[in-house]
Amino acid sequence: MKNNMKPILIGETPEGDFEFGELYHLATALILKPELKCAFSGCPEEHKHYKHYINFLEKFSQNKINIVCPPPSKVSKSKYLTMDYTAEIFKRYSGQPNNVHKRFNEFIYPNRFKDFGDSLGLKKSEKHCLLWIRNSTDPPYKEERNITSIAINQISNLVLDANIKPILIGPQIGKYTHRTDNLIEFYKYEPYKDPLNQLSLIKYLREQYDLRFSIGMMSGSMDGPAFAFGLRTVYLARDNDNNRMKKVCKTFSQFTHIPIKFNKYFVCLSQDELEKIKKIIMDIIHSS
Repeated sequence: MKNNMKPILIGETPEGDFEFGELYHLATALILKPELKCAFSGCPEEHKHYKHYINFLEKFSQNKINIVCPPPSKVSKSKYLTMDYTAEIFKRYSGQPNNVHKRFNEFIYPNRFKDFGDSLGLKKSEKHCLLWIRNSTDPPYKEERNITSIAINQISNLVLDANIKPILIGPQIGKYTHRTDNLIEFYKYEPYKDPLNQLSLIKYLREQYDLRFSIGMMSGSMDGPAFAFGLRTVYLARDNDNNRMKKVCKTFSQFTHIPIKFNKYFVCLSQDELEKIKKIIMDIIHSS
């Protein structure tokens, strides 16, 4: 039977809504709906992540990914689906977590990254979490959702009080820069430019160093371990920031949304918000 479904358009779109972590949402959608088609918009040679996007997605797709070369502003919306469609596909997920994890794990090899994982100097006797840094001003990333040094300090103190050691991951910000005991900017270097190798390393830490959960401002990059192997993921966002993620939360129990309030730009967490985070963290610790 001919597949007449419109493809999901990814890459540089008129809406500018494609961030790096959308890869993980799209790969999960491809696992649940193998006949799904994808199209990549924009000029491939000018897109810094193009090679990794394509290599990643081709592993999960039954169809060749179509390259749409016209400028994003000239791409006809009537011919494509948006990333919002992935949330509709996820409704099929109920009862299928093992199928999704099994498919991801065909490409994840934790023990290949033992040396680097062990070099972080973590103790196997301690509990750990990933504290994600979101700090980008490059379009299409929404700058107002970036975390701040103040909030990193707030969350770090909170998890340390719960006897959990935070592992910083993401771009540098303020005094938080690369050190031998964190994952700040590790993805800039081979072999970790490949998102599957990033997942492999994180899974190694989960298996060997009691990595319990991820926490941070809403960011697609943080979603990968949740989809791939069920790592609990606590994301902070305003109620109206992303309705698609609200739908994802209803389908995937490993995601927890903690609503926060701020005006134009996020600065820090209120005491009430910190208390909500503390409660969720204690629930995760006691249930795992």
